[in-house]
Amino acid sequence: MHRSSLTLTLSLLLSPLLFIGSGCRPKDEGEDTSSADTDTDTDADTDTDTDTDTDVATASITLTSPVDGPAYGAVTLTYTVAGFVIDTDALASGDLVPVEGEGHVHIKLDGEYVNATSDMTYTLEGLTAGAHTVSVVLAGNDHAESAISDSVTLNVLNPTVEILSPTDAAALNANSASLGLSISDFTMSSDVGGAPVIGEGHYHVLIDGAYFDYGTDPTRALATQLDAGSHSLAVELVNSDHTSLSPAVMDTITVDVAGDAPSIWIDKAPLATEQNTASVVVPVTVTNFTLAPDAVGGTNQSGYGHYHVYLDGTYSDYSASESAMLYHVAAGPHTVEVRLAENDHTEIPSGSIDYSRFSVATGRPDVFITSPAPGEFVTSDFTVSVNAESFVLDPANIGNANVAGTGHYHVYVDGLYNTFSGDASVLVTGLELGTHVVTATLVNNDHTNLTQQVWSPGVTVTVQ
Repeated sequence: MHRSSLTLTLSLLLSPLLFIGSGCRPKDEGEDTSSADTDTDTDADTDTDTDTDTDVATASITLTSPVDGPAYGAVTLTYTVAGFVIDTDALASGDLVPVEGEGHVHIKLDGEYVNATSDMTYTLEGLTAGAHTVSVVLAGNDHAESAISDSVTLNVLNPTVEILSPTDAAALNANSASLGLSISDFTMSSDVGGAPVIGEGHYHVLIDGAYFDYGTDPTRALATQLDAGSHSLAVELVNSDHTSLSPAVMDTITVDVAGDAPSIWIDKAPLATEQNTASVVVPVTVTNFTLAPDAVGGTNQSGYGHYHVYLDGTYSDYSASESAMLYHVAAGPHTVEVRLAENDHTEIPSGSIDYSRFSVATGRPDVFITSPAPGEFVTSDFTVSVNAESFVLDPANIGNANVAGTGHYHVYVDGLYNTFSGDASVLVTGLELGTHVVTATLVNNDHTNLTQQVWSPGVTVTVQ
């Protein structure tokens, strides 16, 4: 045996004794080994269980909208994902190599696969009316779905609107169209401008593609102040906040307005500001039609007549002058409508109509004639009793400086000034035999009219 080989053999035989002698000794029984144990356990947990368990436990997908309940035929899904990486590149490139904790989203309708997406929103369109379940599911790059999903149940509505009359391409002998409507699967709401509620709202009327006005009457809409010629008229269902439904719901017709059509127009400018009076003046303009006050109630004559006035859909009065008066109007929002009518009060079939919205202030002043009663027989000298509302009658200051909200009243007979008073009653004298109309108006201390005049309705009496 060579010397070098003998030396190596001895070294190997002696190596355990050398470690013992150098202080690398076995641990004594009971000695603290926690440091070594901790390192070993941590490494083992990290290498084996911890990553996998954390990914599975925290991966989630949550639908943030829509929620269970009603919906329209187009629904945009929005969702959030946690503990999972949406790999946009893999889906776009068609890379099917699975990577743990990464992938995309599957969209399902009634349990059936619809599409895969890496976007955080997705729009389902063309949903049929009825109940549907919409699901979003996490899926790997290879499209293998996990058990992690979320779903909502929707009751899909199918709102419709149809213009029943006039018919498409109709010729109109009026400057307006009263549109007969049929609306289904949609409820008219008075909360115009409020928060949207699915299945509720109002409609917009469009003339030649431009917004004209809104409406809440489910059977009738108005398109007014039409010039002569051809026009497109549309009615679109909208949410309470005026936004369109999704998908949009609309019906459109065309009409042709005759050049010589009888027309009535409300001057809306004076009504645009809040009315601080209970007697509201409605100025009108009539064309291709003659107002005939002396023929009201008489035999019809083509092209002659008057107009009817409606307040909030209820007949108020008629007028054959260039303005109509609404009396005792309550505070709040209102709609006034005027319709041309023949002498015998038959409203013109072609339907020349106009309307305007206005608002009356809270605390607006008003005046009433409480005596005599309409139709009462009186002598040439008789007493008129008056009551004021939201206005102080102040007889002591007649002729003095004006004080807001106080004053007196003037009495008119047949449109002519007769007398004044600040008391509850005043004597009217000197009337001739026959029928007369008595009215009262509130005035300031200095006898000037209020900024917005306040009139009582006329009371007809007969002097005998």
